[in-house]
Amino acid sequence: MNNALSADCFPANVLITGGCGFIGSNFVNFAFDRWPQAKFVNLDKMAPGASEERIEKKCRNSDRYLFVKGNLTEATFIRNILTKNRIDTIVHFAALTHVDESYANPTEYMQENTVAMTVLLEAAKDHGQLAKLVHISTDEVYGDCLNAEEPKKEQSPMEPTNPYAVSKAACELLLRSYWHSYKVPYVMVRMNNVYGPKQFRNKLVPKFVRQALEKRPFTLAGGGTSKRSWMFVEDCIDGICRVIEKAALGTVYNIGTTFELSNSEMAYRIHHIVNRLIGREEAKPRFEFVPDRPHNDLRYWIDFSKIHRDLGWKCRIPFEEGITKTIAYYIEEWTKEGGGKTEEEKEAEEKGEIKEGEKEELEEEKEGEEEMEEEEKEVEEEEKEAEEKGEIKKGEKEELEEEKEGEEEMEEEKKEAEEEEKEVEEEEKEAEEKGEIKKGEKEELEEEKEGEEEMEEEEKEVEEEEKEAEEKGEIKKGEKEELEEEKEGEEEMEEEKKEAEEEEKELEEEEKEFVMGGGKDGIKLHNSDRTTQIVNGEGVKVEA
Repeated sequence: MNNALSADCFPANVLITGGCGFIGSNFVNFAFDRWPQAKFVNLDKMAPGASEERIEKKCRNSDRYLFVKGNLTEATFIRNILTKNRIDTIVHFAALTHVDESYANPTEYMQENTVAMTVLLEAAKDHGQLAKLVHISTDEVYGDCLNAEEPKKEQSPMEPTNPYAVSKAACELLLRSYWHSYKVPYVMVRMNNVYGPKQFRNKLVPKFVRQALEKRPFTLAGGGTSKRSWMFVEDCIDGICRVIEKAALGTVYNIGTTFELSNSEMAYRIHHIVNRLIGREEAKPRFEFVPDRPHNDLRYWIDFSKIHRDLGWKCRIPFEEGITKTIAYYIEEWTKEGGGKTEEEKEAEEKGEIKEGEKEELEEEKEGEEEMEEEEKEVEEEEKEAEEKGEIKKGEKEELEEEKEGEEEMEEEKKEAEEEEKEVEEEEKEAEEKGEIKKGEKEELEEEKEGEEEMEEEEKEVEEEEKEAEEKGEIKKGEKEELEEEKEGEEEMEEEKKEAEEEEKELEEEEKEFVMGGGKDGIKLHNSDRTTQIVNGEGVKVEA
């Protein structure tokens, strides 16, 4: 067995298992730059959520990188990878890691995690070029530390309390047995909770970020009181690289941070940072309390002084910096996926039904609606405050409500009129493109439209003046009715005048068409009480 990497050495050919997952992909991207002479083989079975897109393009396109899709349970396949690629370092990330799912599928978790570890160890013991197998474990193997008097050290007994943690503890025992029996060279790290970009969406931080962006309540199990220590993924990867480069064989290191938050505190932090980053007005977060798993460790607490003492490692990125960077990443991903758009907008955009200009109009319309909602909310709050202070009596409140309803109806009518106007404009545009509306006719239509708008404005002004006069007592009830009747009469006369103009226009059009279509024999037109004979395009009056 080659032990060349026992201290202060850099790997040449690295096998990463689970390199398309969260921590594995971050490791590949980090180590690719840290070890510029090394080659990397990324082995991943591509379970749901895994993606090679997590690997940076410069790495994927390099001849120093090779992706292999496959399962760790295939022994011959693993042996061939080790031999063909002359692997000297294995970094074992691959595992099923979701605690809630481990309660639902304990057999699958035990088989998947322990069988994969066994097959990998069998291949490693027969591979003469292996210098280090780095096993990635978890602080959950120590069990619940809520009542612990001191943090757990590397030599503390393992007391796992859930199926996932049990499977990871079993992997550790398998690793130690192969070290003692076959001298398989290993080092191991036990890490607390890790957060950062590219994490699976069912994990706490990305799940909370999405809930905050979509204004949904934060889902908290067990009241959200369980505490976790949170380490940024870049600090975590730096610690793993130091263990690979410097750690003595057969050594275990705790990697972690003293920064600790309960799940409810994490929700509050994410809520405030999301609002700040997207420029949203601050509001109280909402919570939805869901059933907890059969058992949930309330706290993990580890001592990581050993790695600081031996290898000079400690977390360097403050939580506020790391979590802000992480949230910014998820906001960008959410926006790319169409976050903030309605389902109808997404479907229309996919079908190409919404053009760029229309998209902007829809966004402006949406903003306007939101502003209106905000204004309505403010008015309601003001009314409520005034009512509580006794400034608004019951009758006045009803009047205000009626007035508000009237304003809403007017706003609705205005909106409908604008939509109709938009439809007419589109029809005119289409007709103009097809040549159905000539330039002169278009101008006439526009003038007619302007006239209608002016009339509407005048009517509105008159109504307002009448309303003011009525409030001041200048117009009595009978006078108001007379004015209304007079107004109706004027409107009827205006309508009749309009109809007469339209009929006259139609007759002129008919005459024009007949004149334009006249032949040698002539065409007779009946217009009122006279007849005109059209001969060779010239009109000759003939008595009726």
